Amino acid sequence: MITYVCLAVLLLFVAVRSILFWRRNKDLVPSQELDRTLIYQINRESDQYEQ
Repeated sequence: MITYVCLAVLLLFVAVRSILFWRRNKDLVPSQELDRTLIYQINRESDQYEQ
């Protein structure tokens, strides 16, 4: 009986961790979009310094 409780707790823990991992990765910005945003910001700031 204790074995089943331990397995249930372990399964619940794995399920919660999987859901949290999936939600966190779903909300991440794709790396190409992040690269474009950073390059845009750097170019904009360098243009301000040149003027």
